[in-house]
Amino acid sequence: MLEADAVETVWQAGCLKVDALGRMDRFGNLATEIYRVELDGGDILYESESYTAVRHFLEMLTEPYPEYKVA
Repeated sequence: MLEADAVETVWQAGCLKVDALGRMDRFGNLATEIYRVELDGGDILYESESYTAVRHFLEMLTEPYPEYKVA
């Protein structure tokens, strides 16, 4: 498991959210190391270093539900 010192939610809809985990650089910007797809209860569905891979996973997962359109 990644020991991140910063977490930022980059997308959220309904019971799904995508968090970016990483470290803060000296300018206060998040240097993302991994993206994590989670359910409201904290269950992790998917992790990847690639945001494109996370978007693809979400598109496959939510395809029949247009209200969860991935930005």
